[in-house]
This record gives sequence, structure tokens and C-alpha cells, in this order.
Amino acid sequence: MVETPAPPASAPLPRKRPLRTDVRADILRAATEQFFESGYLGTKLDDVATRAGYTKGAVYSNFGSKQALFGSILNERLATLLGGRFATILGDEVQLDDAALARIARRLAETLVDDGPWHLLLMELAVHAARDPQAADLYRQSRQSVRLALGAVILERADRFGIDPAAHRVDVLAPLIMSATNIMALEGILDPHYFTSEVQARMIEALLVGTLR
Repeated sequence: MVETPAPPASAPLPRKRPLRTDVRADILRAATEQFFESGYLGTKLDDVATRAGYTKGAVYSNFGSKQALFGSILNERLATLLGGRFATILGDEVQLDDAALARIARRLAETLVDDGPWHLLLMELAVHAARDPQAADLYRQSRQSVRLALGAVILERADRFGIDPAAHRVDVLAPLIMSATNIMALEGILDPHYFTSEVQARMIEALLVGTLR
């Protein structure tokens, strides 16, 4: 009996090379998770590469350094803020009476609770930046971008809210809110039983009333 020869094995299909944009997105997603889990100083690019499913060389070729990678994450964060977070916090209020300020403060406090890990990372970066000039540049650039964006949103709505920017020192409102909410977010992480969302909302409301009244 003559055996029928087995058909030749088909050659494996060539592995499709991932798009650079997909690689960057995967690395950014993995890095964000790793930074939240290990902190800024505790995160190593080896761990980010493993988590993303790529080599360490792929991380370096796309971002160059841990600092640059973190900077890209901060830029994405800014894009999210500009893409609607600020507008959501301000809502569709048409006048800044006490009730409107209370609603804005409550929405901002809820955002602080959700964004606790971000604030913790920024505080860690700020402490590190005090001794590292390159990290200091990254921190300043990030905070300046957020400060300018928030200030632009406030000025954009000033006329609608009946606010005189000069009389109410709107120029200092953005950095004041940023500084206060950073501290509140950290306090909420360290002492969540006292610094609840409700307590933070009342603190933010007092800040807004004191600045805008």
C-alpha cells in the first residue's frame, strides 16, 4: 500500500508589525498603571515594558526616558482637562450666586476624589523636583499648562458670570484653586474619614465665595 504523502506544511504568516501609534498608546497605558501602582520614583522602565508587552528598547525609542514618558502622560492629562473636564465642573451655570458656587464646589470635590492618584503622583514629582532640575522643569511646564488652561476657561466665562477680572483677581484664582485642591486631594488620601467629599466641597465653596464675593 502506497502512503499518500502529507501535504507540505504551510509557511507561517509573517507577523504584522504594530503601528507606532499603537505601540505608544500601549506603553502610555501601561506606564500610567505602573506610575499609579509604584509611584514616580518606584517606576522602572523595565516594568513598564513588561506590562506593555514590548522591549525596554521600544520604550526608549518612543519616549527616550522615564521623565519624557511621564511628561507625555501629563500632556494626555491636560488634553483630558481641556477636552471637557473644566467645562463639566463649571456646568451650565449662568450666574455665580451662592447656590451655583455650591454646585461647582461639589462637582470639583467629586473630581478630587476620583483624581486622587493623579494628585499623589504630582506631589511626589514636586518633592523630587525640589532636588532635580530636570524634574523641576517638567513639573513647572505641566503646572503652567494647567494654570493657563484653567485661567482661560475662567476668563472665557467671566462676562457670562458677571465677573470683573480685575476687581475679583481672576488672575490668582486659577493657581489658588490648583494649590488648594492639590492639598485637599492629598489630605483626602491620608485622612479619608475626615476629608470626605462633602468636607472638601465646603472648603472649596468657602474659597470660591471668599475670592469672588
